Amino acid sequence: MKRSVLKLTLGAFLMASLLAPTAMAHTKVQSATLEDGGVYQTMPDVFDLVFAQKVGLATFSLKDSEGKAVVVDFTPPKSREAKFSIPMPELKSGLYEMTWRAVSKDGHVVKGSLSFTVQ
Repeated sequence: MKRSVLKLTLGAFLMASLLAPTAMAHTKVQSATLEDGGVYQTMPDVFDLVFAQKVGLATFSLKDSEGKAVVVDFTPPKSREAKFSIPMPELKSGLYEMTWRAVSKDGHVVKGSLSFTVQ
């Protein structure tokens, strides 16, 4: 009896996995104003990050080359969005890392980062 229950459970799991692969897909970043590894003489006023699908609970952080947080004026929207615009502060010359976290439609956390240099 235990084997038949195990077989039924495994069968149900496999069937669910095969029938709903797109429902399990995570979103990804489609485009960003800054390029990973980019070198900039002048910074854009706004950093835009566009996801393939709407996400929620997005947070962003910016750190300098010493790992110190740089204040960004970003208020998370109350609804799910696909595009986020983060006003960029005035930055001194140096290396920076922008990181983000957001919750995709399927509930999984999507995170990423990019580094850039200001000259």
